[in-house]
Amino acid sequence: MSSANNGLHKVKCTTYWTGSDGNPLELGLFQVTLQEEVAYAFYTTRKLVVKNKQTNSTRHISQYHFTRWPDHGVPEPFELLQFYKRVRSGHTDHKGPLIVHCSAGIGRTGSFIGLDALLLEGNTSGEIDVFAYTEKMRKDRMNMIQTAEQYAMLHDVLLEGLTIVTSSMSKTDFSMVTNNTDDDIPIQQYSLLNSARPAYSTIEYKTALQNKQKNRDQSILAVEKYKIRLMTTASGYINAVNIPGYRIPYGYILTQHPLDNTVIDFLSLIAQERSNTVVSIGLLQNNPCWPTKHGSQAKFGDFIVTNVHCDHHSVGPERVEERHLTIVNKETGTDTKISLLETPSWGSSSPNFSFMLELIQVIQSRRGIDASPVIITCSNGATESGLLCGLCNVMERLEVDGDVDIMAAARQLQIRRPQCFPNKDQIVFCYTLVKEHLEASTVYANV
Repeated sequence: MSSANNGLHKVKCTTYWTGSDGNPLELGLFQVTLQEEVAYAFYTTRKLVVKNKQTNSTRHISQYHFTRWPDHGVPEPFELLQFYKRVRSGHTDHKGPLIVHCSAGIGRTGSFIGLDALLLEGNTSGEIDVFAYTEKMRKDRMNMIQTAEQYAMLHDVLLEGLTIVTSSMSKTDFSMVTNNTDDDIPIQQYSLLNSARPAYSTIEYKTALQNKQKNRDQSILAVEKYKIRLMTTASGYINAVNIPGYRIPYGYILTQHPLDNTVIDFLSLIAQERSNTVVSIGLLQNNPCWPTKHGSQAKFGDFIVTNVHCDHHSVGPERVEERHLTIVNKETGTDTKISLLETPSWGSSSPNFSFMLELIQVIQSRRGIDASPVIITCSNGATESGLLCGLCNVMERLEVDGDVDIMAAARQLQIRRPQCFPNKDQIVFCYTLVKEHLEASTVYANV
């Protein structure tokens, strides 16, 4: 399913999987019961039971609902590909066909069917013909793949799927593979990621190039398509990009440590995005834009920042300093409460695995119930912040679904911030961290 209902527009698909009150849905001879629903960043999965009330027979149905196809335009190729892989991973051996639908049953439906058929063909024969297959579909149903934009998008998704081969592994398979291959797989994956690292044009960095004084590193800029736009400043620019989480579409924001001339922009970002967790990696190169002592205040333009209290988390020689801050905007009268997690020792050297796992756990526990984005900042807004963000998504996937796909997490980051994962050591670090975590979990389970 690739349609989405929007309260501002006409209903594109009647809810056929549950009643409005959450009770079973009665449809003539059939009763539909929603057994399970899990929302992810790009899609939602559902488990349904359809009962024939006349024969008393039941059938279990798996529904995969892609939720990131915009009303106008096309989705991100990476996101549609991840959805496709989830559909295929859950496909059964039953002989019945895969049912695909959208609102009209031609544009999005045709695009997904084309993706499915052509990826299978490409992986089997090494050749595909998008035009020929589109023509073939249209002989059976007119206007399949409805627009030129959808047709072009299909090429992009196929390119991504046939060249950047990401695949998830179960916990058991991951442990077996990493025990038998040393560093071969992470190094091979880094080589593939590096060869496909996006190279955006100057047009795609237009706003960033118009605000050079706001960029700490002129080689690490916010891509136009993924940048955060500040609503309270004249330029609207801050060197920050949004990154989806594993289960929420707006999970993280990566940005650089504030410069002296971007402190107000940084505080505006926190207030605008209603973030309640900020992670600051490494020592700041400028004066901090928050008071460091308990009970102290600092003023920056219309913002007053108060340090309410401080906590400390230590893992071996590493430490996380947690400051609970209140940010008040005098002009609007609004206040924002955040947990600021500082890791002063990381940045000069790589963190140990226990420390990283503890930090990820603290971040996930501090995320608000409203699922506001976690802001992660490091010196350049890519190197350390990208590694932490990627590992947060890897570990959340491991916890939710019990599988691992480090390459997919890295690829998603590089699409939005190409300078993330700048070297093979970071990919090796991810593999080793997950391996040690699984080994420790196994030992703990056996005690």
